[in-house]
Amino acid sequence: MIAALCLLLLQTRTDADKAIAAYEKAVKSAKDTSGRAAAVGNLGGVLHPDLRDRLIDLAANPAPEIRAAAVNLLGGYRNDEKAADAIDRLIADRDTTVAVRACQALGELEHGLARKRVEKLNKRFLDKDEAVAKASVEAAGVVRAKESIDPLIDAGKLVAQKLAGIFQQMGIEGCNGG
Repeated sequence: MIAALCLLLLQTRTDADKAIAAYEKAVKSAKDTSGRAAAVGNLGGVLHPDLRDRLIDLAANPAPEIRAAAVNLLGGYRNDEKAADAIDRLIADRDTTVAVRACQALGELEHGLARKRVEKLNKRFLDKDEAVAKASVEAAGVVRAKESIDPLIDAGKLVAQKLAGIFQQMGIEGCNGG
Protein backbone atom coordinates (compact mmCIF):
# COMPACT_ATOMS: atom_id res chain seq x y z
CA MET A 1 0.00 0.00 0.00
CA ILE A 2 2.75 2.48 0.93
CA ALA A 3 4.70 1.54 -2.18
CA ALA A 4 1.63 2.20 -4.34
CA LEU A 5 1.14 5.62 -2.72
CA CYS A 6 4.81 6.51 -3.27
CA LEU A 7 4.52 5.46 -6.92
CA LEU A 8 1.39 7.61 -7.33
CA LEU A 9 3.13 10.62 -5.79
CA LEU A 10 6.16 10.08 -8.01
CA GLN A 11 3.94 9.85 -11.10
CA THR A 12 2.11 13.01 -10.07
CA ARG A 13 5.44 14.80 -9.57
CA THR A 14 6.63 13.56 -12.97
CA ASP A 15 3.35 14.66 -14.56
CA ALA A 16 3.67 18.07 -12.90
CA ASP A 17 7.22 18.45 -14.20
CA LYS A 18 6.03 17.53 -17.70
CA ALA A 19 3.18 20.05 -17.49
CA ILE A 20 5.53 22.82 -16.36
CA ALA A 21 7.97 21.99 -19.15
CA ALA A 22 5.15 22.04 -21.74
CA TYR A 23 3.92 25.36 -20.35
CA GLU A 24 7.37 26.96 -20.44
CA LYS A 25 7.95 25.73 -24.00
CA ALA A 26 4.57 27.08 -25.13
CA VAL A 27 5.20 30.45 -23.46
CA LYS A 28 8.57 30.79 -25.20
CA SER A 29 7.02 30.11 -28.60
CA ALA A 30 3.95 32.32 -27.98
CA LYS A 31 3.89 35.40 -30.14
CA ASP A 32 1.40 37.40 -28.06
CA THR A 33 -0.68 37.48 -24.89
CA SER A 34 -3.31 35.18 -26.39
CA GLY A 35 -0.61 32.59 -27.06
CA ARG A 36 0.70 32.92 -23.52
CA ALA A 37 -2.83 32.54 -22.16
CA ALA A 38 -3.31 29.40 -24.25
CA ALA A 39 -0.04 28.06 -22.82
CA VAL A 40 -1.58 28.20 -19.34
CA GLY A 41 -3.78 25.29 -20.40
CA ASN A 42 -0.71 23.07 -20.17
CA LEU A 43 -0.89 23.45 -16.40
CA GLY A 44 -4.31 21.77 -16.27
CA GLY A 45 -5.06 18.09 -16.02
CA VAL A 46 -2.66 17.36 -13.16
CA LEU A 47 -3.49 18.56 -9.66
CA HIS A 48 -0.23 19.28 -7.92
CA PRO A 49 0.83 21.96 -5.40
CA ASP A 50 3.59 23.24 -7.72
CA LEU A 51 1.11 23.69 -10.55
CA ARG A 52 -1.40 25.30 -8.22
CA ASP A 53 1.22 27.77 -7.04
CA ARG A 54 2.15 28.58 -10.63
CA LEU A 55 -1.54 29.16 -11.44
CA ILE A 56 -1.94 31.41 -8.39
CA ASP A 57 1.02 33.49 -9.59
CA LEU A 58 -0.50 33.68 -13.08
CA ALA A 59 -3.83 34.75 -11.56
CA ALA A 60 -2.08 37.99 -10.54
CA ASN A 61 -0.72 38.64 -14.06
CA PRO A 62 -1.51 42.09 -15.50
CA ALA A 63 -2.99 40.52 -18.67
CA PRO A 64 -6.65 39.62 -18.18
CA GLU A 65 -6.43 36.74 -20.68
CA ILE A 66 -3.79 35.08 -18.52
CA ARG A 67 -5.70 35.72 -15.27
CA ALA A 68 -8.83 34.22 -16.86
CA ALA A 69 -6.97 31.12 -18.05
CA ALA A 70 -5.42 30.64 -14.61
CA VAL A 71 -8.63 31.02 -12.60
CA ASN A 72 -10.37 28.68 -15.00
CA LEU A 73 -8.00 25.91 -13.89
CA LEU A 74 -7.92 26.83 -10.20
CA GLY A 75 -11.50 25.62 -9.80
CA GLY A 76 -10.18 22.09 -10.27
CA TYR A 77 -8.45 22.35 -6.88
CA ARG A 78 -11.78 21.68 -5.15
CA ASN A 79 -10.43 21.22 -1.60
CA ASP A 80 -7.55 23.66 -1.63
CA GLU A 81 -7.59 26.81 0.56
CA LYS A 82 -4.87 28.59 -1.43
CA ALA A 83 -6.67 28.04 -4.73
CA ALA A 84 -9.97 29.13 -3.13
CA ASP A 85 -8.37 32.34 -1.84
CA ALA A 86 -7.04 33.16 -5.34
CA ILE A 87 -10.47 32.53 -6.86
CA ASP A 88 -12.07 34.74 -4.20
CA ARG A 89 -9.73 37.63 -5.06
CA LEU A 90 -10.58 37.35 -8.77
CA ILE A 91 -14.35 37.54 -8.24
CA ALA A 92 -13.84 41.28 -7.76
CA ASP A 93 -11.72 41.61 -10.93
CA ARG A 94 -12.64 44.50 -13.24
CA ASP A 95 -12.29 42.37 -16.36
CA THR A 96 -15.56 40.67 -17.35
CA THR A 97 -14.04 37.37 -18.48
CA VAL A 98 -11.89 37.06 -15.37
CA ALA A 99 -14.78 37.85 -13.01
CA VAL A 100 -17.15 35.45 -14.82
CA ARG A 101 -14.61 32.63 -14.75
CA ALA A 102 -13.87 33.31 -11.07
CA CYS A 103 -17.59 33.04 -10.25
CA GLN A 104 -17.75 29.77 -12.15
CA ALA A 105 -14.60 28.47 -10.45
CA LEU A 106 -16.08 29.27 -7.04
CA GLY A 107 -18.98 26.99 -7.93
CA GLU A 108 -16.52 24.16 -8.60
CA LEU A 109 -15.02 24.29 -5.11
CA GLU A 110 -15.99 21.96 -2.30
CA HIS A 111 -19.13 23.32 -0.68
CA GLY A 112 -17.53 24.40 2.63
CA LEU A 113 -14.71 26.29 0.91
CA ALA A 114 -17.11 28.02 -1.46
CA ARG A 115 -19.57 29.01 1.29
CA LYS A 116 -16.82 30.82 3.19
CA ARG A 117 -16.23 33.02 0.14
CA VAL A 118 -19.67 34.21 -0.98
CA GLU A 119 -19.38 37.79 0.28
CA LYS A 120 -17.72 39.12 -2.89
CA LEU A 121 -20.01 36.97 -4.99
CA ASN A 122 -23.08 38.51 -3.35
CA LYS A 123 -21.80 42.01 -4.17
CA ARG A 124 -21.78 41.19 -7.89
CA PHE A 125 -25.52 40.30 -8.12
CA LEU A 126 -26.41 43.78 -9.40
CA ASP A 127 -23.18 44.40 -11.30
CA LYS A 128 -23.52 46.84 -14.19
CA ASP A 129 -21.88 44.16 -16.35
CA GLU A 130 -24.74 41.78 -17.10
CA ALA A 131 -22.43 38.79 -17.72
CA VAL A 132 -20.83 39.20 -14.30
CA ALA A 133 -24.19 39.64 -12.57
CA LYS A 134 -25.54 36.53 -14.27
CA ALA A 135 -22.44 34.46 -13.43
CA SER A 136 -22.56 35.54 -9.79
CA VAL A 137 -26.23 34.59 -9.42
CA GLU A 138 -25.61 31.24 -11.15
CA ALA A 139 -22.64 30.55 -8.87
CA ALA A 140 -24.77 31.41 -5.83
CA GLY A 141 -27.24 28.79 -7.04
CA VAL A 142 -24.49 26.19 -7.23
CA VAL A 143 -22.93 27.10 -3.88
CA ARG A 144 -26.33 27.32 -2.13
CA ALA A 145 -25.01 29.39 0.76
CA LYS A 146 -27.65 30.73 3.11
CA GLU A 147 -25.56 33.94 3.23
CA SER A 148 -26.65 34.61 -0.38
CA ILE A 149 -30.40 34.36 0.18
CA ASP A 150 -31.08 37.87 1.51
CA PRO A 151 -28.80 39.60 -1.04
CA LEU A 152 -30.53 37.65 -3.85
CA ILE A 153 -33.97 38.66 -2.59
CA ASP A 154 -32.87 42.29 -2.25
CA ALA A 155 -31.44 42.22 -5.78
CA GLY A 156 -34.68 40.77 -7.12
CA LYS A 157 -36.75 43.46 -5.42
CA LEU A 158 -34.54 46.22 -6.81
CA VAL A 159 -34.80 44.80 -10.34
CA ALA A 160 -38.59 44.55 -9.98
CA GLN A 161 -38.79 48.18 -8.84
CA LYS A 162 -36.67 49.34 -11.78
CA LEU A 163 -38.81 47.38 -14.22
CA ALA A 164 -41.99 48.78 -12.70
CA GLY A 165 -40.64 52.30 -13.18
CA ILE A 166 -39.79 51.58 -16.81
CA PHE A 167 -43.25 50.11 -17.43
CA GLN A 168 -44.92 53.11 -15.81
CA GLN A 169 -42.89 55.48 -18.01
CA MET A 170 -44.12 53.51 -21.01
CA GLY A 171 -47.71 53.91 -19.81
CA ILE A 172 -48.24 50.27 -18.95
CA GLU A 173 -50.80 50.07 -16.15
CA GLY A 174 -50.74 47.87 -13.03
CA CYS A 175 -47.01 48.09 -12.27
CA ASN A 176 -46.39 49.40 -8.79
CA GLY A 177 -42.88 48.05 -8.15
CA GLY A 178 -43.88 46.35 -4.94
